[in-house]
Amino acid sequence: MYSKVLSILCVHKDFQRRGAATLLVQWGLVQSQQLGLPAYLEASSDGYPLYLKLGFHQIDVAVVKAADYDGDVDVKCVAMLRYPEDVSRLSVKGRMDESAFVAT
Repeated sequence: MYSKVLSILCVHKDFQRRGAATLLVQWGLVQSQQLGLPAYLEASSDGYPLYLKLGFHQIDVAVVKAADYDGDVDVKCVAMLRYPEDVSRLSVKGRMDESAFVAT
């Protein structure tokens, strides 16, 4: 199965909880819809609740052991998928701000 992979997304802690991540993911979902492809991502524990809210479904879990990357703690990554029909209500006007996303 082909999918549209959403790249790494991080929002500085001083700017979190203002909707930036939601807008960026919605932009990616519109691209996925336009291509007719599912959107795929690997969620951190911080991003997981947002992706659930945006309609992604968990499909797998991987644990990266701290010893494998010289880290201090193991990292859990959750593979998530959202099919294009799930985002059919979104459209984009070509701008990347809050007014760019409208329900159709």
